[in-house]
Amino acid sequence: LPRRLAGLLAAPACLDLAPEDRDWQTLLQPAPTRWLLPIRIELSQWAKNLAQATEGCADDLLEEAMRVVGHTARMPGSRQKERLTARLTGAAPTALLMLDGLDEVAEAGQRQRLLKAVRDFCRCYPQAPLIVTCRVRPYDEGQHYKLPLPAYRLAPLSRPAIGAFLQRWHAELSAVGIYQPDTAATAQGRLLAALDDPLRGELAEMAGTPLLLTMMARVNYRTGLPESRAALYEEYVRQLLWEWERQKQHDPGAATDLEKLQDEGRLLRGSLER
Repeated sequence: LPRRLAGLLAAPACLDLAPEDRDWQTLLQPAPTRWLLPIRIELSQWAKNLAQATEGCADDLLEEAMRVVGHTARMPGSRQKERLTARLTGAAPTALLMLDGLDEVAEAGQRQRLLKAVRDFCRCYPQAPLIVTCRVRPYDEGQHYKLPLPAYRLAPLSRPAIGAFLQRWHAELSAVGIYQPDTAATAQGRLLAALDDPLRGELAEMAGTPLLLTMMARVNYRTGLPESRAALYEEYVRQLLWEWERQKQHDPGAATDLEKLQDEGRLLRGSLER
């Protein structure tokens, strides 16, 4: 979600967006004269950058925001922090902070410091727009996750939205040469038929989650959907453990954190998958 919101906020007004994207862009921009600067922070990366000595304060979040902005924009001079702070204050702040993946900060001490910094930021900059994303289960089950922010749960994809997603997914991957157009069309039809099969109601329920629908589309294109729900989940696990972890790497050729732990523990891949 934050990636998508950041892309829409960064898109120039002249860009030919799809109607639904144009609607979102209109909702995100409260006024033509107040263009929000999107700052997306991966919380797992911030946890790595956060000094061990800090207890967690608003200034820690500002420092990470400046680091993120500095990757894509030149920030010359010694008043960088002053400029960013000015965007976050006043009655109409002009920066949106999006903190992505709270549940992906695995170490409890790091997570506590991040949350303390976010709470202090909310106190110091009460008008600044801020979004924090987290998977449902850890947020609901862990009281220490709670923040002084309204909580919203993303609704599952509707059947028309699932159809639109699959059409755009297969069209895009065909356009960039990853999928063969004829095979993609066949795979798309096969998947839609499976989702509408009354004997496989669990598939439609799973497809309401974008992550599961994405993996479903990938598995279906390669081999078709297995009849067993357990076999389908086995494919999901393999993708999450190995393929998706590698895609998140800044250096695709480097070993992932999971592979490093596996080597340290001398654990066979099959044992880890089981």
